[in-house]
Amino acid sequence: MKRVLLTGISGTGKSTVTGELAARGYKAVDADGDELSEWVDAADVAEAPGSPVEPGRDWVWREDRVRALLSVEDADVLFLSGCAANMGKFLPQFDHV
Repeated sequence: MKRVLLTGISGTGKSTVTGELAARGYKAVDADGDELSEWVDAADVAEAPGSPVEPGRDWVWREDRVRALLSVEDADVLFLSGCAANMGKFLPQFDHV
């Protein structure tokens, strides 16, 4: 299965593109929702570049859930969209970013 990460800063259209891909029958998942992401204390995010999303807290992917999603082989292509402080550790698992 090919894995494609759609990423960018807030407001670039990631969720819109993901919704359109899903409507066209692709496996397309928005990682920015509560199912795959959560707020954490910014001090706990060592790999986060720049400032946290909000003072004192940052938005991160739930690593166990994203890891599980990326391990499933149930489609030809998986489109995952989102942007999180800890997404860098997952980049090697994507065929395209």
